[in-house]
Amino acid sequence: MERTLQHTLGYHCTPQAATNETPYRLTYGIDAMILIEVREPSTRRLMFQQQKNEENMRVELETTKEVCETMRIKEEAAKLRAAKRYNTKVQPRAFQLGNLVL
Repeated sequence: MERTLQHTLGYHCTPQAATNETPYRLTYGIDAMILIEVREPSTRRLMFQQQKNEENMRVELETTKEVCETMRIKEEAAKLRAAKRYNTKVQPRAFQLGNLVL
């Protein structure tokens, strides 16, 4: 169970090739705090300021739609590149009525 959780957390907190963003950030609009940061004091936790955090969250919420739109464009471009790469390997074949095909 713990291994699956670590694998899932690792995937959701790792930037993906198509978007250069983490799935967690695209879903929730903020970066996830990894487990080690929760257990041990980190710079991120030591430098935390409530008011500055609220301001940053407001800015993040305002730019979330723009980030998602940018990610959709990048994802579409990645799909088009993959389709183009796949289609270059396809060998067209013509069949006539009555041909036996497997």
